[in-house]
Amino acid sequence: MGYLPLPRAEALRRNYEPQKADGNRLTLSVRDAAACIGVSTTTLYRLFDDKQLPWIKVRGRRVVRLEAIRKYLEANEVGGAA
Repeated sequence: MGYLPLPRAEALRRNYEPQKADGNRLTLSVRDAAACIGVSTTTLYRLFDDKQLPWIKVRGRRVVRLEAIRKYLEANEVGGAA
């Protein structure tokens, strides 16, 4: 399996909308969490492996707590206020 040509990959990325997190949702799938942060799923798995972002195993599936994403983003924020 090769890489998708760039225009095709970007078209798929634009058309993908993560599931909307309602007020009751506590976790996101790996795909939705990656889209939320703005990284690929491969990068997200690397964050898991490097123990930079905690995850939960639910019947063989990894999910990420929304609160863990918020904490990760706050802890890794760089730059000053405008």
